[in-house]
Amino acid sequence: MLSKKELRDRGWPTEMIKKMLGAPDAIVEHSMSLTGGPKKHLYSKARVEEAELSPEFFDQTSEILARRMELKSKVYGARSGRKSRGRSKVA
Repeated sequence: MLSKKELRDRGWPTEMIKKMLGAPDAIVEHSMSLTGGPKKHLYSKARVEEAELSPEFFDQTSEILARRMELKSKVYGARSGRKSRGRSKVA
């Protein structure tokens, strides 16, 4: 069984977990929480692996990675265009 955190570590965004996997296979208490604390949502590893092999998973993750790369290029591209605040080096 895999937790939501483990799924995110494997590259699953939260929205995609809900969309592609739906309801968890098990809900258990966190081992470190007191009674009434947050629950741990667990998903069958076989079901997760099956979903990861689907074309839909590939398409979704490809789109997400493309958006992330576009954002990074915008952020880092904007940073490279700034003027330096420090003293310029003179040879």
